[in-house]
Amino acid sequence: MLIASGLEMLEIDKYAIEKLGVPSEKLMENAAKAVMKAVLKYVKEKSQTAVFCGSGNNGGDGKIVARLLNNQGIYTRCFLISEEINIEEVELFCKDYDIIIDAIFGIGLNRAVEGKAVEVIKLINSLNKPVIAVDMPSGISADTGEIRGEAVKATETITFSMPKFGQMVTPGALYCGKIEIADIGIPKEAFETAKFHGRMTDAKFVSKFFPTRNVDSHKGDYGKVLIIAGSEGMTGAALLAAKAALRCGSGLVSVGVPRNIYSIVATGALEAMVFPLPDKRKEILKRLENCDVCLIGPGMGISEESSVIVANILQNASVPVVIDADAITAISKQPKMLQGASCPKIITPHDGEFKRLGGFQGKNRLNSAIDFAKKHNCTLVLKGCKTITANSSGFVWCNTTGNAGMATAGSGDVLAGVIASIIGRGYAPDEAVAAAVWVHGKAGDICAEKFGQYGMTAGDLIEALPKAILPVL
Repeated sequence: MLIASGLEMLEIDKYAIEKLGVPSEKLMENAAKAVMKAVLKYVKEKSQTAVFCGSGNNGGDGKIVARLLNNQGIYTRCFLISEEINIEEVELFCKDYDIIIDAIFGIGLNRAVEGKAVEVIKLINSLNKPVIAVDMPSGISADTGEIRGEAVKATETITFSMPKFGQMVTPGALYCGKIEIADIGIPKEAFETAKFHGRMTDAKFVSKFFPTRNVDSHKGDYGKVLIIAGSEGMTGAALLAAKAALRCGSGLVSVGVPRNIYSIVATGALEAMVFPLPDKRKEILKRLENCDVCLIGPGMGISEESSVIVANILQNASVPVVIDADAITAISKQPKMLQGASCPKIITPHDGEFKRLGGFQGKNRLNSAIDFAKKHNCTLVLKGCKTITANSSGFVWCNTTGNAGMATAGSGDVLAGVIASIIGRGYAPDEAVAAAVWVHGKAGDICAEKFGQYGMTAGDLIEALPKAILPVL
């Protein structure tokens, strides 16, 4: 499903009203009905509802919701936000209300929340009552997910027509609660006028990366993956990446490791072709010529030799190269490595690594990821809660799977292996990466359900990968 920015959504609304003749009153009524439907799920006998309304269109939606609820026999009071509002009086009233509706700002907020609105938002968050947000929790940028000073923490967000970026990326996503997308009657033609730059990754999108296998196929049809990884004390990283690639369907996986850990990795990854890294670098390049994708970095360690290997591969590769973990550290110390690389580059930092790459320039995660991918002509995977994938054209995929239990050693190595596996089957790196992130997160959700978020390990993620893939086959 495509994602809209706040401005894109406002332009679509405008086109529907001004060009297609859809009455704005009809859109507002439909929006209010969708919110009312959500509110009714929380209504019990003698429930009372408070609606906080701003001065704009979002507040207009809120007023209609209040009317509809009162017509249903549910006592509802509107509070209009202004500098004259008495917070103490409102707080006294709110003690008697069971459900709160936030219709203060919506998607049009482009400045910091200030004045009495700050106090009202703090009050809403302190009430410990179900909060239904109209289109967007007030205080969150619909474009970036930034918190504009103070933001409502919603139990549920009823957003109209399309998901918004601010609901898909952190920190905004953490304030939305359950998200429901409501069709309010905007004609399809209005959406066709917009050029969207984001997509929400879901099972339907991922399914195209796992087509039915031909009966007469062979292992060479499913990708030849070359992994350069591991070092003394870090053998697990190479093993996890290799096993993840195999579990995601790669036909052939070769793993190059230092000689001093060769026997450990070779006995731990029986299905992979493990080889000791040769003393002559040209031999690595020969193997590179016979692969479909190269993953470099997991557990490599930080040394002059590993940096030389990273630079050599980036300078000579013609296939996509997935740059992960210690390889990211190498390029953060020598940024010129990226400039001379003509191969498709996939870079997979977490926030700390991204900072070392110079990726954060006082900007939010979303725009930082987009700017970096454009500047370095790469696909960027900014890992973390609500992982962001951005390509060199500025298009973004926002992930919808995963959980906090995946914050465990080796999880990133597993993701790197999944990414290499899907790219190795010949798919465009940016879309393949988005699919890989979804599969990885889905495996994490399966593990969390089975073991709980405290008990799951990276090895569990690998074992869950087939179960994550089965539903999309």
